[in-house]
Amino acid sequence: MAQDKTIEDSLEVSFNISLDTVIGTQVEYDEDGDRCGSSDITIAHRVAEIVGQRVAAKIDSELRSTWNFNAVEIAEKALDERVTKLLDEALDKIVTPTDQFGTPKGEPRSIAQLMHDRITAWFNSPADKRDSYNRKTNLQAYMDSAVDHRMKSEMDKAVNEAKKSIVAKMQEHAQALMADAVVKITGGK
Repeated sequence: MAQDKTIEDSLEVSFNISLDTVIGTQVEYDEDGDRCGSSDITIAHRVAEIVGQRVAAKIDSELRSTWNFNAVEIAEKALDERVTKLLDEALDKIVTPTDQFGTPKGEPRSIAQLMHDRITAWFNSPADKRDSYNRKTNLQAYMDSAVDHRMKSEMDKAVNEAKKSIVAKMQEHAQALMADAVVKITGGK
């Protein structure tokens, strides 16, 4: 018997796709929104665009991280050197203390010496001028406060750890008592 061929059996479809195959059209508009031109988009254009974007992103991220790190490091170094130089110059500058009217008062001194004197005076001045009986200096009051704060935080940690330990032991003991009670009630079964 001869086989009957249908149209579907004899229909052959073929596609010929290359990098030059047009897959779209890019329409161009001017600043007024009027169409001013168009160009075909081929597979080659699209592949090149995608590859280009991915390569650019990879290179950009690598260069950016390297550049940012180096730029920040270089800027910090340059800034540190400049600020250090300016601070040294300012602290070494000689000034003459004056009163509120601008009249010289005292010997010419460097700003560093004046700062040292002011800080030393503050450390040694009384913290509470109202309490004449128990006079602590600002430095003593600061040290007491710092030690007190540290001791309180260490004590809080120790108390919290002790609470956790006690609660855990009480839970273990309660579980043991409950287990014994269940054994007694059930008769050991």
